[in-house]
Formats: sequence, structure tokens, C-alpha cells
Amino acid sequence: MSAVLNSDARGGSRTHVVAVCVAYHPDPSHFERVLRAACSQTQALIVVDNSQPACAGIENLCAAAGARHMPQMHNTGLATALNAGIEAALQSGATHVLLLDHDSIPAPGMVAALLRGLSEMGPEEEIGAVGPCYRDTISGRIVTTHRFEGWRRYKSNVHSSAGGYARTDMMITSGALIPRASLGRVGLMDQALFIDHIDTDWVFRARTLGLSLYLVVDARMDHRLGERCVTPPGFRGRAIVLHDAFRLYFIVRNSILLYRRPHAFARWIIFDLKRLLMLTAAHFIYGPARATIVREVVRGALHGLKGKTGPRE
Repeated sequence: MSAVLNSDARGGSRTHVVAVCVAYHPDPSHFERVLRAACSQTQALIVVDNSQPACAGIENLCAAAGARHMPQMHNTGLATALNAGIEAALQSGATHVLLLDHDSIPAPGMVAALLRGLSEMGPEEEIGAVGPCYRDTISGRIVTTHRFEGWRRYKSNVHSSAGGYARTDMMITSGALIPRASLGRVGLMDQALFIDHIDTDWVFRARTLGLSLYLVVDARMDHRLGERCVTPPGFRGRAIVLHDAFRLYFIVRNSILLYRRPHAFARWIIFDLKRLLMLTAAHFIYGPARATIVREVVRGALHGLKGKTGPRE
């Protein structure tokens, strides 16, 4: 494991939050709002730029906001970019690392609420990460908690009441505030996954080590999950978020890769298989290029069964 992960944070008990945001051809006006929100709530912001070809506009926006710009030589994938930013954050003395996507806008006071939640929950050595109660700007849906106990899955809304926090067994990368100690125990993101299910893998590794994860109700964030959404008949009003066919490949492939890992548990595998079937059906029915969707889903499944990792060829 990295020596940086095993080292103590400089500055004693002082809280030093460094945000790490991965950018890939973001919308400039939207990204400017992300930068302003992140910089105003943290001690530093590192933007890992995966855009290829390089986008001068991102560097200029970072300079104007006071963020550190880390351009990559090529699109290294989300996990590798996150790891580069996390390593840089820890080297700078971060006690906590806040992970963000380029389309996630923290609400005012989000980081303070996350830190407050951490302080109220007890020793940080027992907490893997805390995350906000985010709203998906595509579907309008607000995050719910998922708990898996034995063969049962419990799902509940946590946004209706003010204050408090709720334990969860699933958490997206964006908005997650991770204590330095948790990164030292769990490790960095799995670069083999490239993109998609990176958060699932990390959370399950933390769960296996006995670390808990919580959503903090008063911490809010706007986040974009996909390209658009549909509400198929018979789904009781449930919106299905649609992705590009390119993303479907990774969603399917990485799901199958995770099914074979020791920290994936049977109840989640059943839940995810159902989700994949619904997702594939929705994309086939409502997607613009059915042949491409079928090809990417089949290719992702085959590569997952073969154990292929890394970027898509």
C-alpha cells in the first residue's frame, strides 16, 4: 500500500479537507459552479483533468477559482484519476478527502454538515465514509438508503426529515467524504474497473472490514446520474435513468466482475441482476440505437465472464 496512505496527517487534529474532482469535457458554465461551490467549502480543490484532447478552458476556470489543475496525458479512467487526486491530497496533508464529479454541485454547507455528522457518530476509525443526500437532476429522484441483511434488502428515504444521518450499504463516489484513516485501511479505488462500480467495489471492501457508511440528511448536493430518464408503464412511476451505449458496456462488464469478488454478497448480486435486466430492457425499448445497445451489453457480459478489465478496446 502507498506510503502516503499509511502516513499520519500533518497538522495534528486540525481538519484539512481537500476536494478531488475528476473532469472530462465538462460544460464550462456548469463546471464553474462546481468549482465555486467546492472551493468555498474546502481548504483546497484538485481537479484531475481527463479531457482528451486537452481543454484549455478547464485550466483557465481552475486558475480563476484557485483550484489546482492536474491534466492527464490521456483518458486514464475515473478510478485512476481519482487515485491521482487522492494521493496528491494526502501528500498535501489532507485529513479528509471529498470526492466529486464534474457535474456535482454541493449545496452551501454540505461539507460542514458531513463533518458534523462524522463528529456525532463516534470514532472515525469505525466510519468508512459519509455522503450527502443528493438529488439526481435528470430524474428528480432523491437518494435512498440501501441496507442488505441476510437475504433481505431494506430501502428507505432519508431526505424528508431535517437533521440526523442514516446508515447505508451503497454510496456513490461523488460527494463522499472519506477520512484519511479509512483510505489507509480500505485502500484506493480499483483502477482495473476503469469506470462504473468503482464506488460499489470500494464500499463493499470497507463493509468487509467492518467500517460503516452513512448518508447525512442535512448535507445536500445536485448530481447528474445519466443522459436522460424514462418512466416505463408498469414500473409504478419509477424513473429509469438512461446512459450512452458506451457506459452500458462498463456497467454490465463491471457488475459481472464484481459478482466474482469475495466482498460481493449474494443479496446484492440478486438485486443488481434485476437492475441490469430492467436497465437493459429500458435502453432497448427507449434507446435510439437498439443494435448498438445489444452489441455493447453482449460484449460487456462476455468480457465480464472472461475477466477483462481496464478500458474498452
